[in-house]
Amino acid sequence: MADHEQERAAASAAAAQLVTHAGEGFDRVVEEAGRLAGQYGPAAAWAMLTSRYTTEFECITPNQQRAVEMLIAAALRAAESA
Repeated sequence: MADHEQERAAASAAAAQLVTHAGEGFDRVVEEAGRLAGQYGPAAAWAMLTSRYTTEFECITPNQQRAVEMLIAAALRAAESA
């Protein structure tokens, strides 16, 4: 259980770093997420964006990859509520 919490905390920290790195670009990710979700559905949009940003941010560790997944999930939720 402690390992799971540590992994979650590390992923959250990495996600925060990615959001900071992206800066105001998060709005662009939200717009793109909304457009792709409308065109292909949320699951396909999540897969496409996760792949793209994992590559763009050069994420190689599981925590970095999880952070990208969290970032894209947040962008999809934001696009859905907009």
